[in-house]
Amino acid sequence: KSLGMALQDQGELDGAESNLRKALNIRWDRGIEVRLAMLLPTVLNSRSQVKKVWEETTNKLDLLEKDGIAFQDPHKEVGVTSFLFAYHGVNDLKIQKRLASFYTKACPELVKSQYRNTLRIDAQDKINIAFVSKHFFSHTVAELNQGIIQHLPRDRFNVTLFRFPGRKDHMAKQLNGAADRVITLPAELTRARNAIAEHSPDIVF
Repeated sequence: KSLGMALQDQGELDGAESNLRKALNIRWDRGIEVRLAMLLPTVLNSRSQVKKVWEETTNKLDLLEKDGIAFQDPHKEVGVTSFLFAYHGVNDLKIQKRLASFYTKACPELVKSQYRNTLRIDAQDKINIAFVSKHFFSHTVAELNQGIIQHLPRDRFNVTLFRFPGRKDHMAKQLNGAADRVITLPAELTRARNAIAEHSPDIVF
């Protein structure tokens, strides 16, 4: 399984599929089934190829859904995101919504809201904004958001950085120093969601 996942991350799809299927034959694993359904090339050659690959992915998700697939923690059990759809150069709203529907049916816990639904209306209150990512180190995500975190006006916002254990480099230190508060989250999904909810953010980014 680990070899298949590593090959998938490297874009070696044939090797990834072969090893994931071997792992599935050894022990049935619904997370591996989803990983197989989500085996996507990073770069596609044409819009017609994009359409074909997306239709195949959607059909695989439909079959898994009809089979009653369910998860307690998709992050831990599947561990793959829909990020590569954005690389295909086509509006991916429809397939992203389909994938979101798939996950919320397989894990209803994902849509149980633990957050307040409205901002506080007292104009004197600062807005509590939470930035959440596992990439708050020397990474594109950190570089793209560093300026926002640093320069949000503190007379209007309280900025909390919710990060995960991991690399500690110069960018991590800069981001920590730019936030009003830094919280390290557990790697388990429900506990992480609860930890964020306990701080009652008005906005989660």
